[in-house]
Amino acid sequence: MSKLIQWEHQIGRRLRLRDLFVFFTVVEYGSMAKAGAKLGVSTPSISEVIAALEHALGVRLLDRSPKGVVATPYGEAYWREGERHSTSSGRESGTLSSLPIPMPAS
Repeated sequence: MSKLIQWEHQIGRRLRLRDLFVFFTVVEYGSMAKAGAKLGVSTPSISEVIAALEHALGVRLLDRSPKGVVATPYGEAYWREGERHSTSSGRESGTLSSLPIPMPAS
């Protein structure tokens, strides 16, 4: 059974939609460099956003390697949940603070 942690209890700073968009783009492209090229920003800027997001959430979202990045179980769950929220009813279905952080089963 999955355990959910609500953002407002876990995060000390406010998340920005931009941070989530960067994360989703990195997962989609499987590379910080490719995501940076798509978004028109440098790879170090992408890396900083991801590191800050991981720090704010208190979990590692991506595994990094020379071949690219792969979502961790937390990152996968987070990406799926974000996709579900962004496509629900074809419009935004709530606030960022209502998006839970799914905890993978042990």
